[in-house]
Amino acid sequence: MAHGKPPEKVAQKQGCRTIRLDTYVENMPARKLYSRYGFTDLGCHTVNYEDTELNEFHLFEYVL
Repeated sequence: MAHGKPPEKVAQKQGCRTIRLDTYVENMPARKLYSRYGFTDLGCHTVNYEDTELNEFHLFEYVL
């Protein structure tokens, strides 16, 4: 938590409408955690990050 406040409150105060996260497709603990906290799984997407050969990620979104 930033400054002792829940992340969604900090994001709302900064004018954000959503919080988006991604995790490697095989990271089941993270996927379950994000779902448990109300994030919507937007499915598997190809994302190319520098310095890694991983490119298949599940994208998650939480609408504020």
